Amino acid sequence: MIKDTSTTDIARPVKQFRSKLPLLALIGGSLVVAAAFAYPTYRDWSDTDRSYPMDRVRIAEVQRGAFEQSVAADGKIVAEIKPTLFAPAEGVVTLSVKPGDMVQKGQVLAIVANSDLQTQLKQSETALVKAEIEQARRELETRQLVLEGEQNRSVSLVKLEAARRNLERYKKALRDQTVSRENFEKVQDELEIVERTDSSVEASNKLLAERLEFELRSRELEIKQQRVLTEDFRRQVDELTVRAPISGQIGTVLVADQDSVTPNQAVMTVVDLTAYGVLIQVPEGYAKDLTVGLATVITYEGRPYRGEITSMSAEVIANAIEARAKFVEKPEGDLKQNQRVSLKIFFRTIDDTVKLARGPFLEAGGGKVAYVVDGNQARAVPISLGAIGTSEVEVLSGLKPGDRVVISNTQVFENASKVLLR
Repeated sequence: MIKDTSTTDIARPVKQFRSKLPLLALIGGSLVVAAAFAYPTYRDWSDTDRSYPMDRVRIAEVQRGAFEQSVAADGKIVAEIKPTLFAPAEGVVTLSVKPGDMVQKGQVLAIVANSDLQTQLKQSETALVKAEIEQARRELETRQLVLEGEQNRSVSLVKLEAARRNLERYKKALRDQTVSRENFEKVQDELEIVERTDSSVEASNKLLAERLEFELRSRELEIKQQRVLTEDFRRQVDELTVRAPISGQIGTVLVADQDSVTPNQAVMTVVDLTAYGVLIQVPEGYAKDLTVGLATVITYEGRPYRGEITSMSAEVIANAIEARAKFVEKPEGDLKQNQRVSLKIFFRTIDDTVKLARGPFLEAGGGKVAYVVDGNQARAVPISLGAIGTSEVEVLSGLKPGDRVVISNTQVFENASKVLLR
């Protein structure tokens, strides 16, 4: 017979029932509190187009005050006077200097050998001498012809005077009736012949003088032309000797000794060590404001020196304008060609205006959009900017003093109208 399990049963105490309502109330209250705290965040998330870490943006406050429009640029020291010397003609060049040599104005630097020019000069000089000798011979002939003409006129005047006296005698004899009228008229005709002969001699001498003067002037013009031609050949031969146009230092020698050169081929450069300037590249955005005479500060070897814009290019190359500046204050130490310097160019100062620190937002928004920070949100607003300086920009509209603006690169906002800064 199988026994029951009463012998193995264990008596357990009965647990009293506890209500779960307090626990549920606690959990519900916690959820309500969490929802209350989370709601603003949810509202911000739902009200914005994009989020971005707050610690990765730079924020600046819009201010009112004096604004200085300026631009910073890098430059290099260049010689203001650095003439390049060219070969005057074809030939073989013989150099007298090398790069780095110090030279004085007028010193011989190179000689170009050209036998053709030498020959042409000698031929022209010979032709000039021959022309001058021929001119001297013509002058002698002219004086001789003039002298002969004067002698003929003198003889003619003597004959004229004798014929007049003879006529006077015949007039008296005719009154005394010692000569016939026929003889008197004959003497009278002889006087008329002598007078006409004298007039002819006088006119002939005058014409001879004019002809001789014309021939001499024509010959003088030929000599003058030959002299000009000779002087031109002499100048060309003299230019075969290349001389230093200024005192300074030989910069670059562009040919080798005994090289064959062509006309107008660059031979070398001479640098004036007393006249240095600064060559700078200014962004084309400042083209309308850049003018000659603007004040600058040139930082050379860590020290600032006053400077001035002296010239600028009329064209834009690679989005920049090339300009030159000079030192108003003489820098200490020796300037060196191509040494790097930094500049700050001052355009103008506005005494009272709205301004904002300059930053990458300027390029990102094209100067037309800025993000104004309100709490943990950045809102895009249209703006209008005026003058742009090295560290600040002038605000014409869209922002007011006290506004907090994102000045770091806003391209990361991807043109969102509102951005949550978390």
